[in-house]
Amino acid sequence: MSARGTRAHPFALLMLAACSDGALAPTKPTPTSAADVVYCKELAPNWVAFQDGDGAWTQAQPTIAGRYATFHHAFAAQRGGIATAREVLPGFTSLSIQYGAPNELSMVGDTRPDHCAAAFTTALGSVAGLAVNEAAFVSAGYNEREGVLAGEDNTFTLFPLRPGPQDILATRTLRTRNGTGATNDGATVTGFILRRSAELPDSATLPVLDFNSQEAFQPAVRGLTLAGLGVPPATVQMGFRTANSENLVAFVASQSASNVSYFAIPDGKLESGDLQSISATSAPVLNAVRGVTVYFHSPTDRTLTFGAPPITPEISVASTAPMVRMRTRFAAQADYDRLTSIHYQQAPNVSVTVAMTGTYAAGRDYDLTMPDLTGVPGFDPRWVLRSGTTLIWTSFLTGGTLGLGLDAIPVDGSTKRVATDAGFFTP
Repeated sequence: MSARGTRAHPFALLMLAACSDGALAPTKPTPTSAADVVYCKELAPNWVAFQDGDGAWTQAQPTIAGRYATFHHAFAAQRGGIATAREVLPGFTSLSIQYGAPNELSMVGDTRPDHCAAAFTTALGSVAGLAVNEAAFVSAGYNEREGVLAGEDNTFTLFPLRPGPQDILATRTLRTRNGTGATNDGATVTGFILRRSAELPDSATLPVLDFNSQEAFQPAVRGLTLAGLGVPPATVQMGFRTANSENLVAFVASQSASNVSYFAIPDGKLESGDLQSISATSAPVLNAVRGVTVYFHSPTDRTLTFGAPPITPEISVASTAPMVRMRTRFAAQADYDRLTSIHYQQAPNVSVTVAMTGTYAAGRDYDLTMPDLTGVPGFDPRWVLRSGTTLIWTSFLTGGTLGLGLDAIPVDGSTKRVATDAGFFTP
């Protein structure tokens, strides 16, 4: 059967995976390239298998070294796949298939510093210097953030923080109201405090973050043009990344104008490796949502250009035996040429994702067909979808220049464009 499906509201998905196709390996394959997929040891999947070109899927075992688990495979073909499965929670399973060039498959690994820490610490503190209708947001580590409102308890707790030096950013915002009377926290930034600290003992109490002190400074305010947005409003988010942290600076809601302002750390407060970012996300249109991000060092007037609306994929059932295998076809879109994926959520406990890089697709439309993995040693039939039970599908398209995967490290000028869509389907 085949259908475009009834649409449903999209939900956030950052899970990576993929789909298959390929070229038959020779009788005696000569490896031409290799993939090393590395995880924090505690986050390693329960099961991993590789496919070389169009060859058979083969189970892989990890090599453990220190805090990391590495899955290695030598490829004869110039494209391949990796399938991973894990029990995320008792009774909740996640199966992912990622297709790409061998050197792209490492994207499914996870060695983020905040994920691989052996232990975490807590930082305590308080904020001063807030006027009526002002708030402060204090962040450190990787998006550990707490708000403090004027006239209320001025203390905060940051947890979990990985051990090591801490770059602590406090952002003071003026709480404004839009035309409907709703509050848009963080619409106007009125001050920053950026404190770069050596490693702190657990439960350390920080000196007061006082916006009336010499430590506070004003933001750099620059122009922002939202191009290609169209009718729906957008939300805008500013971020700040250092060698030790990745923090949310401010959040501006419901921007319907194409020309707005953004708030950034001025040049005089930056170190050479610091990066700032602006992300804009459109409101849903028939459940399709688009986003765009740019990374930069120095604040200047900038333009964020949205990609085209995503084309609804063609969803069908490839087969029902020996396992339900879904097939989803995506038309190639130039704005999203890096990675295309489809996620299926069935009932509350079965999750399957299939993804393919633009390199693997090689300029063709994306045909994301789930492979038959039932004959691979160690594969558990609990990980597959069931016939007759409605699932929620969510597509995720990615373009731009930022690397792929959780471990992607941006540089000055990196960009990312995304588009999602969602709906229902009954296999």
